[in-house]
Amino acid sequence: MYLAIPSFSQPHDVAMVMLFGGCAVMLASVLLHSRGWAAENSEHVARRALGHWLPIAAGVLIAFGLGHTDLAVSLLLGTSVAALSGVTGFLLIAGPVEQVPPCAQRVWLFAPVPVVLAFVLGIRGGLGLLDAGLLLAQGALLLFLWIELPATNAAISPAPTPKQPRRLAWRIAELGLCLCLGAVGAWIAIRGTEQLADVDRRYPFMATGATILSVVLAMPMVNTSWPLAASGRAWAPLTSQLGVVFLNLCVLLPAIIIISVARQYFPLISHTDFLRSAVVHWQAWNPLLYPRIAWRLDTVALLILTLMFVPAASGKLRLDWRIAPWLILGYCVYLLSILVANFWG
Repeated sequence: MYLAIPSFSQPHDVAMVMLFGGCAVMLASVLLHSRGWAAENSEHVARRALGHWLPIAAGVLIAFGLGHTDLAVSLLLGTSVAALSGVTGFLLIAGPVEQVPPCAQRVWLFAPVPVVLAFVLGIRGGLGLLDAGLLLAQGALLLFLWIELPATNAAISPAPTPKQPRRLAWRIAELGLCLCLGAVGAWIAIRGTEQLADVDRRYPFMATGATILSVVLAMPMVNTSWPLAASGRAWAPLTSQLGVVFLNLCVLLPAIIIISVARQYFPLISHTDFLRSAVVHWQAWNPLLYPRIAWRLDTVALLILTLMFVPAASGKLRLDWRIAPWLILGYCVYLLSILVANFWG
C-alpha cells in the first residue's frame, strides 16, 4: 500500500495544501484566542461573546478585503447558524439549561428581532447605507439588554477560582498575535479555495469556502463552553453565542456595508471641488450584494433557531440532550443544503 503524497507540481495539490493548511492555522489561532480570552472570564457573558466574535470578524474582513463580498456575507451568516445549531447541540449534550437569569431571558426573548430585520432587508438583494443604519440602531438597542449581564452572572454563579492576573500588555500582545495569525490563515485558505475552484469544478468556490471556513471559525466555541455546560451553567455560553449572532448582524454586517460604499464613493470625489463633487456623486455607488442563497437558507435557518430561544426563556421549552441530536442533524442538513445550492447555482 502506498501513501498518496501531494505533488506540489500539480495546481490541484497546491490548492488543497493551501486550503487545509490555512484552515489549520485558523483553527490553531481561534483555539488559542478562545481559550486565553474565555477561560479567564468564564462567567462574563459579554466578554465571552466578544472573544469568540473577533476571529470571525477577522476572517470575514479578510474575505471582504480580497473582493469576495458574497463569501464574507456567507461566512458571517454561516458562523451564526453554526453557533446556534451545531455548537448548541454539543453543549446540550454536556448539560441541560437549568436556570436562566432574568437579564439573559430578555436577551433570549429579543433574539429573533435582528434576524427578522436582516431577512426583511435582504428581500431586495442589496444592502445600502439606510440598511446599515437600521442594523446599527438595532445593535444599540441590544446593547441596553447586555448592561446588567455581568452583575447577574456574579449573582447566581459560584465564585470562580482565583487566578494569577496577567499584565495588560501581554493580553494585548496575545490578542494581536492570535488575530494576525488567524488573518494569515484565512488569506491562505481563501486563496487555496480560489485556486481549487479554478482547477477543479467539483469544488465550487462559494460551497467550499462557506462550509469549511464557517465550521473552522465556529466549532472552537464548543471547546471553551463545554466546562460551563457540564457544570450546570449552559445558559451562559448559549447567551454568549447569541451575542456572537448579534455582533455579526448588527456590527459586522453594517461595517461591511459602510466600507463597501466608502471605497466606491470616495474615489469619485474631486480634490479641487470637494463639496460640489461630493454632492454630485452622493449616490454613485452600488449597494452591497446580499447573496440569494444566503438570504434563502442562512437567514431562514437563523430565524428558526432564534425562535427556539423564545419558549426556552419563558420555561415552556427545556433545552437538554433530547433536543441536541436534532440541532446537530439540522446543522448537517444545512451544510448539505449549502453545498447543493451552490453546486447547482
